Amino acid sequence: MTKEFSDVYNRKKKYFENKVFPVLNKSSFYDSPASLQIAASYSVKAGGKRLRPVLAMEASRIAGMDEEKSLYLAVAVEMLHTYSLIHDDLPAMDNDDYRRGQKTCHKKHGEAMAILAGDALQAVAFELVALGNFTPEVIRFFGASVGFNGMAGGQALDMDHGQYERHEEVLRWMHRLKTGHLIEFSVAAPFLDVLSRMFPDYTRREPHENPEVMEYKSKVTKIRNWALKLGELFQMTDDLLDHSGTLEELGKTPGKDNAQDKLTYISLLGVEKTRDRAEHFGADLTKKATQYFPDSVLFQELPQYIINRKN
Repeated sequence: MTKEFSDVYNRKKKYFENKVFPVLNKSSFYDSPASLQIAASYSVKAGGKRLRPVLAMEASRIAGMDEEKSLYLAVAVEMLHTYSLIHDDLPAMDNDDYRRGQKTCHKKHGEAMAILAGDALQAVAFELVALGNFTPEVIRFFGASVGFNGMAGGQALDMDHGQYERHEEVLRWMHRLKTGHLIEFSVAAPFLDVLSRMFPDYTRREPHENPEVMEYKSKVTKIRNWALKLGELFQMTDDLLDHSGTLEELGKTPGKDNAQDKLTYISLLGVEKTRDRAEHFGADLTKKATQYFPDSVLFQELPQYIINRKN
């Protein structure tokens, strides 16, 4: 990665870290039961790459969104993501003891409080999108990204992996739902908000629709497809890291997918073909990023960052 990419990414990440709790304190998080705040804060403070809020802030900049509104979006997606990690680690799901280099929420605060912390973080994510005055179309997009045909649906596919044929279409479907749609939302939500404000009737189908509407709709569609494929690349590299990473590098237990005989790119294609597939995805995403985001070094270099990451 270039120094410019690292500087932009790290600056946005640091800015987010400094703002996450001030923004949270504008919601019902403030003055809530102490035990629930402590358990939720434990996982929020654990850090990580902060990929989704960084994506949301960069997309907001490109779309022309003001800083305060972009922060509501960034914190919302990270709270939703953190909730998913807390629940994913529970004994009934992946049953992991470590996340982001520390004990998982249920190991630190107990299973019941971890469930409640996840529930509350999911709820506050939607509260923050509403506080940010996003349009109903964006709120609906958020719900769809994480619900039955989004993240929760992908987790259900992952849990029921033995009931489906082991081929790439099923695997890509699972990746799009489990990881892709929340990343898609993080990138596309600012543009959808602009579209639904500029052209409130953009969903209408008429024979002679406004060319300006059609152009912006096409732009949003391209951005959504790009971000969805970025999510697939992220999950693909997760498969590689689970196979070859260490607890110290990953901050979580490696080798669990293989131990549980889960459907992954490694189990389907092997390590070398999976690496080749990731490079192919990355090259295509980089090429499109130069077209869609010509003034964003962050988006242009992000695919290679994802491929080369260690956790």
